[in-house]
Amino acid sequence: MHDDGGRRLFGIQQAAADYLREPDNCYWVEPRNSEMLAEKIVQLINDTDLRSSMALKNRALAQRFRADIVAPEYVSIYRQLIAPKED
Repeated sequence: MHDDGGRRLFGIQQAAADYLREPDNCYWVEPRNSEMLAEKIVQLINDTDLRSSMALKNRALAQRFRADIVAPEYVSIYRQLIAPKED
């Protein structure tokens, strides 16, 4: 669970909240708050520099999740899980 300005996030939202920071690379909006969503969309439409900055930061963030980086981490975890336990 992550508290982002009073909002509680769970599951996939929690995973996203671990990596995404407003306004660096995302905007958080309240669930079912169409007015807030519309405001954020308009901000992005009107602010070319912000859109470019977010895009650049998100491309850099995406590099952390490349298969050649993530796969060895998973293999390590799986090896630990299947390793014989010492008594």
